[in-house]
Parts: sequence; structure tokens; C-alpha cells
Amino acid sequence: MLQEARPRLGSLKYCIMFLVGFCVICSTGLLGILIYNQVRTSTEEQASAKIASQTRLMAQRFDQAHLDIVRDLQTIMDTPPITGIMRAKDNAGIDPNDSSTTELWRARLAMIFQAVLRSRPEYFQFRFIGADDQGREIVRVDRTDRGLLITDEPDLQQKASEPYFKLGLNTPGGLVALSDITLNREKGTVDPRKIYTIRGVMPVDDGAGRRFGFLVINADYEQMLRNAFRQTPRQSHTIALNNAGDYMEHKPGERFNTLKFVPHDAAEAAVLAIVKEIRKRSEHEGLVEAGDQVAYFFLLPQFRRRLPKQSGYRLRPADAKRGVLTGSPTPYEIAS
Repeated sequence: MLQEARPRLGSLKYCIMFLVGFCVICSTGLLGILIYNQVRTSTEEQASAKIASQTRLMAQRFDQAHLDIVRDLQTIMDTPPITGIMRAKDNAGIDPNDSSTTELWRARLAMIFQAVLRSRPEYFQFRFIGADDQGREIVRVDRTDRGLLITDEPDLQQKASEPYFKLGLNTPGGLVALSDITLNREKGTVDPRKIYTIRGVMPVDDGAGRRFGFLVINADYEQMLRNAFRQTPRQSHTIALNNAGDYMEHKPGERFNTLKFVPHDAAEAAVLAIVKEIRKRSEHEGLVEAGDQVAYFFLLPQFRRRLPKQSGYRLRPADAKRGVLTGSPTPYEIAS
């Protein structure tokens, strides 16, 4: 009986068998790695696309709060008391069109301001400020513990030293400017309530194109963000960040009324690592990693076009007659 000899170690047949086996193992391993990488890449792309879509959608909800300020200013700009006050002031306090006094027009405008404040709980002040007399307020309504109060004429303040006054003077007619986020100030000092404030400013020009003054809405920025967060899924992990570096974070399941605002000048240790990474990025959107966190960020398109450097602000395209000029409050939306 014939018996096949076993290949001896070191023989040609043994080497061939070893090489074949080795190639099979390697090819199988490489194929497995390739398939794994393809599945992983596909899964990551699908996850990235999903979170990107969610981020863009939520970003629009945050932008709505800024658009509300813009639309409210544009609406009030077109009300009769604005032009009535200008006509009366140019005619010894009497409107030549209907004999209404400046005081009567002021009272009418104050009533309109009150109506706006009632409908926008995040607004805490609405003013018509004159360009003359060191920026003295013409009409002012405040939200207080006692309700909506109209400021008496002797108590109207001069605001020429405030940054938003200069912003109002330099903003082109027909545009709305949004200020940096700062603590509200009254009579030159920080308001004891420590309200982080965004101001919407819209210039008011007379018939000859001269800057008569501007309308100003003061909004509680923390409350604005909390209201916007209420429109996002409660189980989402979301951060709203503007280009000054101010931000607010919502963790899954966290109650919206407990969310805290973190200003850009907060201590470095208090700033989230993912926020620090976002601040370094120059892209309009994309994935960003910090430690074990991965997030997708998105900069709203209307805030991507810069004005000349000396202005320090950005122009938001709108229709031919209206626009938005904005400083720091350019909201990012980050979901992780």
C-alpha cells in the first residue's frame, strides 16, 4: 500500500503550503479590515449627515429670536408717531399736519412700545433716542416689577457715551444693527439686575436724510436663548454660541429655565473644551472633536459676509430696502 509522504519542514512543498495559507489569512484579514472601514465610514457619514441636518434646523430656530427684533423695529419704524414727532420738533412742538403736540405724539409712541413689550417677554426696554442733545431719550418704556412704565420727560437720559449710540449713528438708513452682548447700564453704571443685553438699533432719518435718532430695543439675551432652547428636543445636547464667544449649553433632560449663560470673558476654566475648539475654527460648518466629545457646528449663512474691517460688523442680506447689520450675536448651533 502506497502512503503519501508528509511534507518535511523546509521542503519546497512545505514552503508552498505555508505561503498559500499565509496569503489566505492575510487576504481574509485585509478584506475584513476593508469591510469594517467601509461600514464605519458609511455609518459615520450617515451620523454626520443626520446631526448636520438637525443642527441646521435648530440654528434657524435660534435665528428667529434675532429676526423678531428686526421685524419689530421695522414695524414700529413705519408707525405715525415716528414722523409725527419729527414734524412737531421741527415746528416749535406742533405737528403742522394735524396740530398734534410733541407730547401727544410721545404718548402715542409710548403706548405702541408698551404693546410690543407685552407681546415679547424677553424685551425689557424700548426707546426712541434722539441724535441731538447728547443722545437724549425721546420716549422710553421699561419693564419693571410694577409693570410697564413710561419714563417722564425730566428723567430721560443722555446716551451719547454708550457704544450702541455710536452704532446707531454709523448704521446706514434702512438697516437694523444688533449690538454686542453686554451688561445693561443705567446712568453710566451697570444695572444691579446684571442683565446680559442685546440691543437692536434702527436709524430714524428725517425727510432730508439727516439722522434724527434711532429706535432701540433692549432684550434679555439669556431669556432669548432659553426661549429658543424650548423649541429644541429636550433630549438633545445643544450649545448656542455666538462669534464673540458667549454661549449657553443644554444637556439632555435639563430643565430649560435653569440654563446658564456663559459670557466670552468668563474664566478659561469655566469654558467647555468643545467651545474652545469651535472658537478656533474658520469654516462655516463641520465636525469638531474635543477629547471624547464630537459635535457638529453651523454658522448661519446670513452672518458669513463681512463688511469693511473698520466697521467691525457684518451685513445680513435682505430685500432691496431692508437689511440687518450685526455685531457679535451671530449664533452657532452645536449638537453633539
